[in-house]
Amino acid sequence: MISVEERAIRYVHRMRPAIQGQRGSDAAFAAACGLVHGFKLSSETALRLFLDHYNPRCIPPWSDHEARHKIRSAQKASSRLPAGYLLKAPTETPTRTTITRRVASSSERTPKRQVQPLGVRELTPSECDVIARSRNLDGPGIRLASLLGLVRAGMWRRMQVWGVCNSRGKLPLLRRIDGKPILGRKAHCLVRGSEFHQPYGFITGWQGHAYALAEGMTDYLALWEQCVREQLKCDHAGTFSFNDLARVKRELKCIPLMLISASARIQKAMLPTFRGKRVRIFVDNDAAARRTAVCSARTLKGEATKVDVFDCRDWLNRDGADFNDCYPVISERVLPL
Repeated sequence: MISVEERAIRYVHRMRPAIQGQRGSDAAFAAACGLVHGFKLSSETALRLFLDHYNPRCIPPWSDHEARHKIRSAQKASSRLPAGYLLKAPTETPTRTTITRRVASSSERTPKRQVQPLGVRELTPSECDVIARSRNLDGPGIRLASLLGLVRAGMWRRMQVWGVCNSRGKLPLLRRIDGKPILGRKAHCLVRGSEFHQPYGFITGWQGHAYALAEGMTDYLALWEQCVREQLKCDHAGTFSFNDLARVKRELKCIPLMLISASARIQKAMLPTFRGKRVRIFVDNDAAARRTAVCSARTLKGEATKVDVFDCRDWLNRDGADFNDCYPVISERVLPL
C-alpha cells in the first residue's frame, strides 16, 4: 500500500513547476492547494514536501518564507472539492489544475524538435562552474557568454539544460547542466531545416573583425575561454570582472560562433553576415569533420576577407596545450583548402 505522503510526492512531481514570468505564482499555489486540501496534510508536512519535491523544479526556487506563505494561503483558501479529494482513489481526481497540467503534457507529445525549454534565463555562477569543471575549463568565458545573452539555461522535461541562443532567444541544441545524457545522447537538437544549418552566437552591435567557428557547444565554450584569455587577459585561475559589458564588447575583436554539428552546412542566406570578417574554423579530430570544415571554408571564401581551417589534432593530443590563437594566422596549424 502506497502511503499518503508518497502519493503526495508523486502528485507534486507531476504538477507544473513555477516559472517566473509564466504565472509561476499560480502554479505554486495550485501545488500547495493539492497538498493541504487534496491530501489533508498538516502545514509542516505540506511545507516539507513543497520544499523538498516541488521547489527544486521552480525557476527561481521559492525561499522558505515564500513557500510557507504559499502553504498558509492555500489553507485559508476555499475549495469547491471536499477535503481529501485526492485520497479517494489511487489516481488523483482531475481538478482544473491537473487538467491544465495534462494540456501541457499533450503539447510535450508534439515532435521533440519543436519543444523549447521553460524559463530560459542567464546561467548562475554556480551553473557556470559546474559546466566548466565538466569540460576542464577555467570558467570566465562561460560566464561572459552568459552575461552577453549567448548561453542560456532552462527547464526541459524536468531537466535543467543549457544551450547557445539564436537571435530570438531560442535554444536550438540542449545539454544537461549536470553533464548526464539527455534522452540517451550527449546533446539534443530542437531545430531542423535552415535553423539547423545556421551559425549561432552572433552579438548584436558587435564591431569586431574576426570569428572563430566551432562545431558543437563544448568546443564553442572552449573558444570563449581562449578568447577571454587572449583578449581580456583573464588568468587561468578564473579571476575576472565583466561589470562593463559595453567595454568588453569593444575589446573583443574576435568572438566564437557555433555550428550544431559536422553535418551543418552554411547556407547562402547567411553569407552576408561574414562579409569583411576573418574566419577561422576549428574542427574535431576526425577526417569527416575536417572535410566538412574545408567545405564550409570554401563556401565562405567569397564573402570573408580571409578563411582558414585550424587543425586541432596536435592540440587535442597534448595535455595543457591551448589553441595558440583564435584568429591570428598560424600557417603550420592551418589545413590546406
